[in-house]
Amino acid sequence: MTKVTLGFLIKRNENGKIAEICLGLKKAGFGQGKWNGFGGKVGDKLEFKAETIEESLKREALEEFGIEILDFRQIGLLHYIYKSDQKTTKEMDCFVFLVENWSGEISESTEMQPKWFKTDQIPYPKMWEDDTIWLPKLLNNENFEASFEFVDDELVKHCFKSY
Repeated sequence: MTKVTLGFLIKRNENGKIAEICLGLKKAGFGQGKWNGFGGKVGDKLEFKAETIEESLKREALEEFGIEILDFRQIGLLHYIYKSDQKTTKEMDCFVFLVENWSGEISESTEMQPKWFKTDQIPYPKMWEDDTIWLPKLLNNENFEASFEFVDDELVKHCFKSY
């Protein structure tokens, strides 16, 4: 089972509600052309073999957005199954985090082009199909867990709970 991280930079309004979220347009590789948070595989290279989920989140924030995370909390867990006639089945556990405190200027990398969005202007049509199910819960500051099954990039089955 592959473990991955997914982090979202947020800004809150004066009432403490999430008002803006920073998404990155994926420029290459898995998810190219889609808006998403920053993140990636935990321990995907030899030099990162022993890294924790939290260390992976921090590394990916630096690699993809050029920032150092100072404060974060896990808000969700997503289980994915990707099936295809041409490829082997992939299974992934995705640990989802909110990040409210960081240092450095958010900048574009070779992998991601970051942009801030108001919560009522999220580009769902240019995101993964499952994001419409769980991202509203994240924006409501609700913890969640979900399972999604894709066949050839089409969502065919899901199970969702928030708590």
